[in-house]
Amino acid sequence: MADLEALVDGGRFATTGPLAIALVVVDRARGRDMPLDAFDFRAANSAQVAGAGGVAANRILRRHGVTNSLGSEGGRTSRGSIDRMEELVALLNRRHAAGDLDLDAVEAFWVQKARDYFNTTPIAFRADPALSLRMALRELLAQAELRQKSMGGVMIVGAVMQHIVGAVLELSLGQGGVTHHGSNQNDAKGRGGDFELEDAVLHVTNAPTAQLIGKCRANLDAGGRPVIITNPKPLIAAEVLADAEGLGGRIEFVDFEQFVCVQLYSLGGFKALDVRSQLTRLIEIYNAIIDQVEPSPSLRVALGG
Repeated sequence: MADLEALVDGGRFATTGPLAIALVVVDRARGRDMPLDAFDFRAANSAQVAGAGGVAANRILRRHGVTNSLGSEGGRTSRGSIDRMEELVALLNRRHAAGDLDLDAVEAFWVQKARDYFNTTPIAFRADPALSLRMALRELLAQAELRQKSMGGVMIVGAVMQHIVGAVLELSLGQGGVTHHGSNQNDAKGRGGDFELEDAVLHVTNAPTAQLIGKCRANLDAGGRPVIITNPKPLIAAEVLADAEGLGGRIEFVDFEQFVCVQLYSLGGFKALDVRSQLTRLIEIYNAIIDQVEPSPSLRVALGG
C-alpha cells in the first residue's frame, strides 16, 4: 500500500471531504471496465465528483461497521475534489496495469483512514446554554460511546468519566491538589482507586462490578472511605452488589452527572455566565490531563456552544 500511503502523506486526503471521495471512487470503480476513465467519475456538470456525497460514503463505512459520519455533502463541491478523484483513478489504473489491483483491499485501506481520522478527532461536546448541564454531560458521554464503538473495544466512556472527575477535582482543589493516572493503569503501587484525597478513595466507572466492590472492601480494611462515582442507571445495581458482599451502607455512591454539575454551579456562584466559564475551564483542564497521562489524543474534547 506504499502508493496509497504516499497519496495520503501529502495531506490531500486528510479530511472528511477527500475521504468521502476516495471511498466513493473505489466503490464506483467496481462496476466499470478497466482502465478507468476519470471523466466517468464526474457529475453531469463536470465540476463535481459524481456521487461523492457524505451519504454514499457513510453507507460504505456502515458496511465495515463504522458508525461515524463523514457529513452529508462529502467531497462533491470541495475545492480540488476533481483533482483528488483524478489522482486516485490514475493510481487504480497503474495498479491494474501492474496486475496488482485489489479493490477490496483498497477500500479497506480508505475505511481504516476514516477510522484513524475519527479516532484522532476530539470528541464533540455541544454545551447548549438552553439545556441543563446534566443533559450536556449526558450528550458528551453519548458521543464518547459512539467513539468507543468505532474503536473496537477501546474503553472510551469510562476514561472520559475518570478524567472529567479529575478535572473537576483540580478545578476545585487547585493545580497539584489531585494526582492523575492513565485510564489503563491498574491500581498499583499502593494506589487504592482512581483518586485518593485524604481518607476518601474515589472509583470512577460506567460499569460497577463485583471486582470493584472487592476493591472497596480493601479500601475499608485499610481505613479508607470508598466512593463510587458512576452513571445514574448503574447506581442501583452497584448498591445491590455492595449489599450482596455485606458492604451495604459502607460505600458512598455518587451520581456522576450530579457530582460534576454541583461542583460547576458552586464554583460559578450559581451565575449562568460564570458557570459556563467554569465549564470551559473544566474542558481545558481535562484536555491538559489527557495530554499528560493518555497515549492517544482520541480522548480530547472539543467544546462548542
